[in-house]
Amino acid sequence: MTAHPSTPLTRRAIAGLAAGILLLAACSAGGAAGPTSPGAGNGSGASGGAASSATNAGSGGGAAGCANPAGATVGAVVGADASMLAGVICGMPDVDPCAYLDPASVQALFAVTLDAPTTDHLGNCTWPLTDPSVGDGLAVVVNVGQGEGPLDTDMGMGGATTAISGIGDKASWQLLAGYFPHLGAVKGDTTCELTVGGGNAQLNVARSGTGPLAGIDPSAVPGFMAKLGQLCNQIFAGLVKGGPPPSQAASQTTPQPKVDPCSLLTPADVQPLFKAALGAPQSPLTGECDWALSDLSKGDGGLTLHVDRSQAGLAQDMVLAPQMTSLSGVGDSAKWGLAVGVDPLLIATKGAHGCELAVTGDLAQLNVATVAGIYTTIDPSALAGFIQQLGGLCTTVFAGLGS
Repeated sequence: MTAHPSTPLTRRAIAGLAAGILLLAACSAGGAAGPTSPGAGNGSGASGGAASSATNAGSGGGAAGCANPAGATVGAVVGADASMLAGVICGMPDVDPCAYLDPASVQALFAVTLDAPTTDHLGNCTWPLTDPSVGDGLAVVVNVGQGEGPLDTDMGMGGATTAISGIGDKASWQLLAGYFPHLGAVKGDTTCELTVGGGNAQLNVARSGTGPLAGIDPSAVPGFMAKLGQLCNQIFAGLVKGGPPPSQAASQTTPQPKVDPCSLLTPADVQPLFKAALGAPQSPLTGECDWALSDLSKGDGGLTLHVDRSQAGLAQDMVLAPQMTSLSGVGDSAKWGLAVGVDPLLIATKGAHGCELAVTGDLAQLNVATVAGIYTTIDPSALAGFIQQLGGLCTTVFAGLGS
């Protein structure tokens, strides 16, 4: 079954169906679905899962001879509906918008390092950050042959738009909720939609105010949108040529292997900080490890470790502490403070590596003298010793990182 422009199922609808099938397959297998793109477009939650599992699915007898990895992935899921949908997808071109983008042009828009992009091969791709705690990076949605309807719908949901020239045949931009950059462009029968998700601290642009929720300086918005729109021009040009630019393979950097932050500290390292037993550490985000009490009825105290966090991320957290004090003997440089005037926060660097430790929750659960009040605080006479203990953990982290 081959998809044609007259097929009732649009690319967006097909992407949504594929995402749903892949999600059900992941849940039934006890696995986790791929990350959902922050973009408003095709509704594809399969952006990570489809790309990573396509090879295995194709070799497992899913959709034999399927030229689109997304079709091979869906075809591997048992069921008549999946087989029908796989046939449709296999007849669709393998569209990866990020393959047409110059990585340096994308990186120039961000103040933090970008990771490798992921795609669902159906016109959706996401360019995440290596430090996902700062933001969600860039989401790209491209549709060919469907007209402007889907893009107009997305732009209409974001409120008022501003026209911008020099991008495709026509283009407009908006700040979703007055905050998130969102741009849509049209060239011929192709539409391009770009959405920045997460805090503006991730962006290489002037901001108004300080802190993690600072908005883009109004005077800097038009210039940023013009640069953002040039990414759509790159995609339009690439699609006309019929393939990624030859420089893409050479310029695309290979991400370095990531260290599991929870492997850098043992229970024996962290448990002495707490009175009650800690549960097994969890790593909800790349570069982050969280420890919490195993019995939450005893309190919600915990400790969070960030490894090699971006400068933007560190600066974002330092805003939480009204005053940072230098600490000697830990890495090349270390500072500590009390987030919101209460919770200990330590940030240290050594060589190219970083270590950030933040105490969270009820401080009464810490194995240190405290002072009761509206908020429990660490006894000032015991604070210096506790900070030294945190510094010792960072020293252990640096040793594990080989720095």
